Amino acid sequence: MTPDSPAGHAGLKAGDVLREIDGRKIVNGGALQVAVSEMSPGNSIALGILRDGKPETLKVTVGEFHADKEVAENNNEGAGKGGRLGLAVAELTPDMRQQLNIPEQVNGAAIESVRPASPADDAGLAPGDVILEINRHP
Repeated sequence: MTPDSPAGHAGLKAGDVLREIDGRKIVNGGALQVAVSEMSPGNSIALGILRDGKPETLKVTVGEFHADKEVAENNNEGAGKGGRLGLAVAELTPDMRQQLNIPEQVNGAAIESVRPASPADDAGLAPGDVILEINRHP
């Protein structure tokens, strides 16, 4: 958990299980991504979590995401809208490794976000996945 983030300011801790946002059930990481993407920065939301097996509700102010990321593209125009794969990747920083529990010997690109109904989403890729190789190349 990044301490200076909206989640950190709200008191979210590593190991908390996010179950709902403003009463809407969150069934997986993709649903979380969609729910958060529909919210405007500055809005206050209620997060329903499980902490140590006990339900809790935290109030969070939605922030803006500021990170160096690149949008992966596909040169094959027939694959997806405008050749885009529909995912954003970022370098595996020490903070990201800690958040995702990724050992130092693992190298690759971390998936930051996946656009719903994109080729990446259809392939089952999700935020937090790490791409280790493409076409058998690290």
